[in-house]
Parts: sequence; C-alpha cells; structure tokens
Amino acid sequence: MSHGSTRRWEDYVKGGYHPVKIGDVFSDGRYTVVRKLGWGHFSTVWLARDSKQNRHVALKIVKSAPRYTETALDEIKLLQRLITSSTPPTAPTPSNPHPAPSPAHTHPGRSHVIQFLDHFRHKGPNDVHVCMVFEVLGVNLLGLIKRY
Repeated sequence: MSHGSTRRWEDYVKGGYHPVKIGDVFSDGRYTVVRKLGWGHFSTVWLARDSKQNRHVALKIVKSAPRYTETALDEIKLLQRLITSSTPPTAPTPSNPHPAPSPAHTHPGRSHVIQFLDHFRHKGPNDVHVCMVFEVLGVNLLGLIKRY
C-alpha cells in the first residue's frame, strides 16, 4: 500500500481510503496509476495514464464511507452541470441563422474551472469508492510554499 508518510494505516479500513499501488488499474484497465499527487480528509489523488485518450489524468479516489460517497456524488452532479451548461452554442440553421451563444460557454472564467473528464465506482477491500477523473493541474499551494 502506497499511503505516504502523512497518512495513517488505520485510515485504510472499511469506510476509509482505498489502498493504491503504483501500476494499479481502474475502470476496466483504462487508468493506470503512475504516482501519488496528494491526499486530503476526503480522498487521495493519483497521477494516472488514460490508455483510451493517451494522456495523463488526475484520479481522485474518495473514501468509501456513505457520507463521503454522498458528497462525491454531489460534486459529480455539480461538475456535470458545469459541463452541460458549457456546451457550445447550436449551429445556425435556416430557421435560426444567428443562435445566441451559451452564457457559460462564452464566460471569461470558464477556462479557470477544472476539466472534469470521467467518473466511476471501484470495488476494493474497504468497500466501494467513487472515483473522479480530472485534467492534471500544476503544483498545489503547499508545494509552492515548500519550494520557496
């Protein structure tokens, strides 16, 4: 189990974190774990390789307790709502030659919202975990503080 020096072994129990090792695969082999990116009270986050899209992604594996699952599902709903509302405007048609652009699609802040790519559930020794897949971002604030 690759839990890092900041996680306690007793957190890897039913309702807790999913034990992950480098090379583990998720979602029918689509995502392969490369290394740990971070952790929090709610989840661990891993750099993974997406074999379907041939790119690296951030794989967030949520603790399996019902309260964390519920929160994760709410997060997914919110992220899906952002995706749905940011759908590009419809193409012009003869009956509507100048359709209005989607407000979310044209919003200048849209590029500052993380790109949510996928989600699935993973059954492990500590029960079922909600997993979310995001674009990989840069260094986190703690990493910057430690660096400087």
